[in-house]
Amino acid sequence: MSVNELEKGLLAPAVDRMPIAVAPLKLGDVFRAAKTCEAAFRNDPLVRYANNRKGEPSFMVKMVNRANISAYLVTCIRTDVIALTVDSGLANITIKPPPECSEEPKEDPVLRLAEWILAALRLWRLDKDPETLKV
Repeated sequence: MSVNELEKGLLAPAVDRMPIAVAPLKLGDVFRAAKTCEAAFRNDPLVRYANNRKGEPSFMVKMVNRANISAYLVTCIRTDVIALTVDSGLANITIKPPPECSEEPKEDPVLRLAEWILAALRLWRLDKDPETLKV
């Protein structure tokens, strides 16, 4: 592709591009969103360093990462964190308002379960990660 063809594509009128519908993330979209996030950061050098991993992660590591991301996204949905998605989890973003704009979270059993899962997964990772044990 030449530079001119690339420029034509980037400068094409918005009506020629596919419309993108951004919507609030729903509980039904969490697993797809977690799969997308896990795949997006799987080979990120910082994530690989933080996870003390050199090669491709094992199936178990992928599942734990997806569970961790899923629990985080559930806490986002159930609190004042803004969680948005494109195409039901194909692309995702979370935005946390500053503390002075946040409300105190209400008692919510789903939120408590998600927080418990996050805490359990953190303990599991601490046990497996020698870099974290040095701290």
